[in-house]
Amino acid sequence: RLTRVRGAEGSPSWAPDSNRVAFFARREGVGSVWVTSIDAPAAPGAGGGGRGGRGGGAASARPGPTMQAMLASRNGGAPAWSPDGKYVAVGLQRADRTGQLALLSVGERTLQPLESFSWRGEMSGIAFSPDGKWLAYDLPSEDASQHDVYVLAVDRSQKTTIAAHRRDDKVVIWSPDGSHLLFSSDRTGSRQLWAQRIDRGKVVGDPRSVTSDFASFVGATSDGAI
Repeated sequence: RLTRVRGAEGSPSWAPDSNRVAFFARREGVGSVWVTSIDAPAAPGAGGGGRGGRGGGAASARPGPTMQAMLASRNGGAPAWSPDGKYVAVGLQRADRTGQLALLSVGERTLQPLESFSWRGEMSGIAFSPDGKWLAYDLPSEDASQHDVYVLAVDRSQKTTIAAHRRDDKVVIWSPDGSHLLFSSDRTGSRQLWAQRIDRGKVVGDPRSVTSDFASFVGATSDGAI
């Protein structure tokens, strides 16, 4: 168990070093991003990790710093760590009902806005490319009936629409080599996993179906299996 405080918490995301977890939390009506450091696994029977005081090898944790720059409430999707572990990309819902894609500096606790947009609903996914130069994310369409997928250069020099179908498209993950962006879509009537080739932030060719049925994304292994 990572936290023992009152308030809603969710959308955990492991840092590349596997020693930290970023997650959203709402406490006293305010949404924020927390980073929790994970200690070495507790010895069996050390307590605190399960019922009856049996640790069972569960990891203990100590609360890390709260990202004070967060406003209002989260805009959906787990926080996305940069490959170097220095930044966390997040979606924000501002008090004025606008949305924002932004970078939180973990070390400096500063917020760098990347993209602003009118608030139409929550993002469902954000993902850094393996080289850390690109961010994939999805946003609700103008009528908020479905999501469209975009890729934005972290330096904000380029933005590309990856999937803007009349059906619902949502970001899943990049391929390990960064050559493809995987997204889920119900464009064929059922939700499937699709792969779109990307070259320097641009779409190359048409997307191809990867699976015939896709329920939800849980995670990926280091070699790209999901």
